[in-house]
Amino acid sequence: MRLTFYLYLVFLWLLLGSAPVKAQTITACPATQSVLENVDFEASNCIATTIQDYVMTGRSAWITMPLVIPEELLVSQNPIGLFISGHMSNQVYLNNIKIGENGTPSLDANNEVSGQFDTVFYVPRTAIDGSENQLTLYLSSHNAQREYLNPFNRIYVDVYQADTTYYLKHYMPTLIPLGVMLLSLIYIIRRMLLEPKSLDLAYLMLLTLTATLQLVVEVSRGLYAYTYPWHDIRLNLIWFLACTFGISLLVQTLNQFTHIKKRFAIGVGLVLLITWRLIETEPDLLAAYSMMFPALLTAVLIAYENFTHRKTAYGPALIIFAFSALIYFAPYNFLDVYLYYCIAALLAYLFTYEAKTKVQQQDQLSAEKQRAEKLQLALEIKTQESNEQTITFKDSGKLIRAKAEEVLYCQGAGDYVEVALINKTILHSGSLNGLSKELPSYFIKVHRSYIVNAKHISHMRRLPSGTGELELSNSQIIPISRRLLPSLKETLSSQ
Repeated sequence: MRLTFYLYLVFLWLLLGSAPVKAQTITACPATQSVLENVDFEASNCIATTIQDYVMTGRSAWITMPLVIPEELLVSQNPIGLFISGHMSNQVYLNNIKIGENGTPSLDANNEVSGQFDTVFYVPRTAIDGSENQLTLYLSSHNAQREYLNPFNRIYVDVYQADTTYYLKHYMPTLIPLGVMLLSLIYIIRRMLLEPKSLDLAYLMLLTLTATLQLVVEVSRGLYAYTYPWHDIRLNLIWFLACTFGISLLVQTLNQFTHIKKRFAIGVGLVLLITWRLIETEPDLLAAYSMMFPALLTAVLIAYENFTHRKTAYGPALIIFAFSALIYFAPYNFLDVYLYYCIAALLAYLFTYEAKTKVQQQDQLSAEKQRAEKLQLALEIKTQESNEQTITFKDSGKLIRAKAEEVLYCQGAGDYVEVALINKTILHSGSLNGLSKELPSYFIKVHRSYIVNAKHISHMRRLPSGTGELELSNSQIIPISRRLLPSLKETLSSQ
């Protein structure tokens, strides 16, 4: 638990310590023509803003901005690429020279061909004017879900490479939490086959499966270059999985750590999610807080139960509260690689707690079983004592009757059994296995050749060789076989 909590603190420090992104100034004009010539960026309907704050007031626009190319790229021999991600089709001009087109932007929806969400343009060195250049974009987003949106996700210049390569490298570290989640799914499936009616395992299964699917959908950006309308579908799927994860976390943890009615908690969680869906339109915030609200509600309810019932198990509440704090303080950075490491750590904590609880339950059942067996043995002994059970032995053709409690031990010797009584020894004609069926339950087989009366056992010792020995009430020493020693210790400890 402490390791998970400290891990969350490290992630929070890293996120809060990240350098802020410098705002990039742009000039934007609603598009009234599809060619660059005669576009007036000083017209009254143009606005000066930053690329982070820009919101389209139509479905097509002209954008111009300064573009600084790092000196190390200019002096290197590597090809230079301009990377643009966003909800748009676009034409790209560098210093009024067209360097590429992503899809086909248009003034009307019928003529637009949707561009890829992530794309890279090769920048010819002949179009570059030193380190400071002017970038101009003609863009349209008729197929976007929302009309008023910032079409840009990011723009940057780097060494030219395939458009999916950056995101594939970016998401490569998530293979570790993905492995953790897949192993967790295998573990749960195996457990569910043994315990098909366990609600705890069912909730854990849903929680882990949701997190795994969310990671797979997130990483798909680095595997497949899709068009920008599909990015909206991807974001909606991530939001849905985030909501499912949040509610699953709420149900699982409340079921595991509290006695609070889950219907009430689920109702409150759904109200929070629906309200947030109606208020927020930013996809990253929508998905991040859809996990945060149920998690925060979970932490509060667990802490409340501990406080009202005077418990001291605040660990789960602290872990889940730290998870919520990470999302709150850095939602944009968190909904990325960090998220899945934190989810993997949270799942590891929940699995560890569940396994620990299972072991405790098994120990408790084992203890109860031992107590029941001890009570049953005591009842049998009491019954047998009250019945004064006697056993008939065959010795040299004679039948000898003796009380069972007077027998110290029986030693097998081929077709005969040496029976040691309190005051004498007789040689019974028969096998040890046959005689054992006539003896009461408090007679215990301790060796392939010995059966002893548990009532006459004084001490038991384990020998360096791995075997053991018993000392009876008459000081007789009886050997214990290595194979039977563990079960004998368990039987005697339950008496």
